[in-house]
Amino acid sequence: MKKSNMHLYTVLDPRPIECLGGICGPIQHPTEISESDIILMIRDGFTVYQHNPHNLREKVKVTRLNFNSITFKTSRYDGFKTRALNKEVRSEDKKVSAPAPRKEEKKKKGTDTETKEIEKVTSQDFESNK
Repeated sequence: MKKSNMHLYTVLDPRPIECLGGICGPIQHPTEISESDIILMIRDGFTVYQHNPHNLREKVKVTRLNFNSITFKTSRYDGFKTRALNKEVRSEDKKVSAPAPRKEEKKKKGTDTETKEIEKVTSQDFESNK
């Protein structure tokens, strides 16, 4: 089979699909199925959707009338473009500030001043004892 005749389809009916070897539906994940098999499935009364290969959420119900005329609005580039637009980054709203000192650092600073005071006191005591 040619690759051009393969498109992504889902089947919603929970019954055996004879043209695909008797596998049981539904086919919930978009799967490549040949056009000849899709025609047989539509004839047998299955509910079939064709999916856009670049945006799997975009789908169209396949009927006998629209089988050859299905085109999707979103191309590969547009799919990337819409994803990028959906991720809005607002760097202007974010304020940059220095990180707050940790509790451990505060304790260290406190112990340093205490040791300096103790050194001053001991040096004064030493001078007064002379």
